[in-house]
Amino acid sequence: MSVLRVLGRIHSSNPRASGRKTSCRARRPAILYIPGMISMKFGSLEEHCVQMATEAQRRGWRLIVVYPRQPASARYLSALRSFGVLIETCDPDSIGWLRAAYTLFALIRAQGVRIVHTRFGAIAYVAAAVARVAGIPAFRTKGGLGNDRPMSLYGFTVRAASPLFSRIFAVSDAVREDQLRYGLPNGKVETLYCGIRVERFRRGSDGSVLRRELGIPVNAPVVGTIAQAVPDKNVACLVNAMTAVIRRFPDAWMMHVGGGPLVGDLKKQCEELGLADRALFIGVRDDPENVYPAIDVFVLPSVSEGLGLVLLEASAAERPIVASRVGGIPEAVKDGETGLLVPVDDPRALADAVITLLADPAARHRMGRAGRAMVEQRFDVRRCVSDLFRRYDQVLAASK
Repeated sequence: MSVLRVLGRIHSSNPRASGRKTSCRARRPAILYIPGMISMKFGSLEEHCVQMATEAQRRGWRLIVVYPRQPASARYLSALRSFGVLIETCDPDSIGWLRAAYTLFALIRAQGVRIVHTRFGAIAYVAAAVARVAGIPAFRTKGGLGNDRPMSLYGFTVRAASPLFSRIFAVSDAVREDQLRYGLPNGKVETLYCGIRVERFRRGSDGSVLRRELGIPVNAPVVGTIAQAVPDKNVACLVNAMTAVIRRFPDAWMMHVGGGPLVGDLKKQCEELGLADRALFIGVRDDPENVYPAIDVFVLPSVSEGLGLVLLEASAAERPIVASRVGGIPEAVKDGETGLLVPVDDPRALADAVITLLADPAARHRMGRAGRAMVEQRFDVRRCVSDLFRRYDQVLAASK
């Protein structure tokens, strides 16, 4: 029996589904937000969730957040709880998909949820199906690009699940175009940027504290990235580029911030290229506002990218950027204004762009200031979340 049929029977036999009053009706209505990924830090995705809690409270809503397991950052948990956010866990891989669906359905009924908003993973489709049975709208934020042909299994799934969502929000125009490529209706998908809390990244910070902590000379050039060590982020391209960068700037350093399954391979690559004494792998950090000021040129050599929130963070910290010209990156980095864009997976071009910026402090300063102005104008998380809640209001009003 399908998930929808099982939940439908539960729904029809549930006394709370019959319209009788329950205690949850006296409470403020709730939004169920399901990021669909494990939270390991307090980064911009987590800041976005905190801003959702802020806006929900301001508008008379409650926010419930469901993760596969409890977030790792105590700072993040504290920030959510300060707004009265209910944090639940539901991991379909551990408890099974049918039980996960029932768990979400029970949560919706018990908490008076009126909106379901999903993000990553297959749980987005399960949650949307549960919302359909519960008779409430479901939304999805799509953050990445599909790498499959329109007629692939993924393409079929995207098209088949489309009716379950009232709206699908693409984090960039590039992602929107990518979703339309799979045959989604034009009016179903719209671009809605996910912003950052710009004021978290202070103007004028010099990064000297982190440099001393890591043993980097104060005046040494630092080329850095904040990225998971996974194939799509292509950090290996940066490692290859650093050989040319260090030939031109012998005192330069490379810094990688983040975890991921390929960290060991990257360290081995550095050893093979003779870069081990100039490459730092400092793992996952909860304080990006202290990391960016220690970097002179920020690099993101991705082979696929929906937008790249780290690019917005780097700009907010007034760091010039070198990044791949792919996906939504050109929407986050204005070539020649806030950074330099290079062809995908081209270590030589990447190195040349980094060397160009390291050799021109005035250009770095100019691009950094322009980047800060851009994110203040277009990517402030308060404006982005306010736009999101207006979309909620539109759909709810239309369904009355």
